[in-house]
Amino acid sequence: MKLLSAALRHLDLSEQQRTTLTELRSSLRAAEADSAANPHEAFRAQLAQALRSGSVDRARLNQSMAEIEGGIRARTARATDALNELHATLSAEQRQSLVAKLQARMDKKPGKGERGHRGGKEHHRFGKHGPGPGMHTFGMLRGLNLSEDQKARLESARGREKGPEAMQEMLAKHQAERRALLTAFATETFDAGQFIKAESRLEQLRGRLEQKIEFLDKAMSILTPEQRTEAAEHLEMKRGFGHEPWRKHGPRRDSQNL
Repeated sequence: MKLLSAALRHLDLSEQQRTTLTELRSSLRAAEADSAANPHEAFRAQLAQALRSGSVDRARLNQSMAEIEGGIRARTARATDALNELHATLSAEQRQSLVAKLQARMDKKPGKGERGHRGGKEHHRFGKHGPGPGMHTFGMLRGLNLSEDQKARLESARGREKGPEAMQEMLAKHQAERRALLTAFATETFDAGQFIKAESRLEQLRGRLEQKIEFLDKAMSILTPEQRTEAAEHLEMKRGFGHEPWRKHGPRRDSQNL
């Protein structure tokens, strides 16, 4: 988590404090490494199998979704405990100094996406051979040599992406939540459990996974068997549906991006 890393980097800590926080960070990293073979991989593999077979095994997908939710709950619990331990380890002056430094950085540097979604312009999801970079839902379809009719039907099956206004609203909400957490962290009565909640994340996740399954079910009737096989190979190469760029460098180092 950024608060923990920032405390180790920027604060004048006692030897005991530094030892405590270093061990805390190591334990978080070890827990993430243990869960490196995460259920997202099983979910992706089952989607690829569905593409090859032409049918969705909903029972297996539901099991993978439950495992994904369990992982999120575990990471949320670890992050909550770690943040409370960080708060207890630092003095009031150190907490205030850390919060002031991070708030100043937030004021100075806009978050990702604050300049707009692709310049605020509307983009068609498909390029010459398929969707453009970053369209995770359509990543598996890239390079399939889709016909114009297939593109149109897939567009209809997927629906509209969130526009720039919705993306900006989501970003503003995230920034407000982070500022609220920082403000509370500087107080004596801070409780991370009031700010880090698994259920809100799980609700969003369930919606995204259900959308993926629904789109996949519709796409299978649009694609040819050869295209389905190639799309399955793309999924197995992590080109779409749950692509996690941080996996290129190993498991996430921290449980929460706060």
